[in-house]
Amino acid sequence: MSNSSLPKKCYIEQLQHPLRESWVKLVRPILHLYGINTESMPSFVSPSIKKLVKDKIYLCSKWKELAVVSLSPFSLYYPLFKTSFRLESYFHNLTSAPLRTAFTALRFQTMPSAFLEGRHDNIPVSDRLCPCGSGEVNDVPHYLLRCPLHEQPRGKFLGGIISLLADKSPGAQLSMLLVGTDRFVTQQVAKFALAAMKIRVNL
Repeated sequence: MSNSSLPKKCYIEQLQHPLRESWVKLVRPILHLYGINTESMPSFVSPSIKKLVKDKIYLCSKWKELAVVSLSPFSLYYPLFKTSFRLESYFHNLTSAPLRTAFTALRFQTMPSAFLEGRHDNIPVSDRLCPCGSGEVNDVPHYLLRCPLHEQPRGKFLGGIISLLADKSPGAQLSMLLVGTDRFVTQQVAKFALAAMKIRVNL
């Protein structure tokens, strides 16, 4: 892989970023929410310490946006707790750049949505409602599994997959759809994500 590729650039930036050695400062507000003392922690934290902190937060988590931080790579806070740097398998499985972009945006909840706009405008999570009129927050579970605006691409690309996951909880369904390790599932979710993005842009 050439150094000019986007994944390679991201990897190099992560290694060279000046804040990499001040991880505690970046996550201190989150740690304080769970009563984790950061004063005695070194500025450079090893992967094993990150894992302990991540597990602690997962066990204590009551906040909606932090509830899946230990398990879900599409959590808002996942990049701060990532303990290894490698290319995700979907970078290899998705040969189309638009599909990779759409799938990545869905995983990291950066797809065009009221949720993303609210994050930039400091709107409370509970007020980031979907324009579909359902009264639900426009987060990934709603966007991917329930939003009527995406009914057509959901049925076309994900209908069969979701029917097989009907007995799973919404959280388990999301994990299985967005984990990015199954080539077919990843391809179908990426196609849905790209179609949904086009729908949102044209609203």
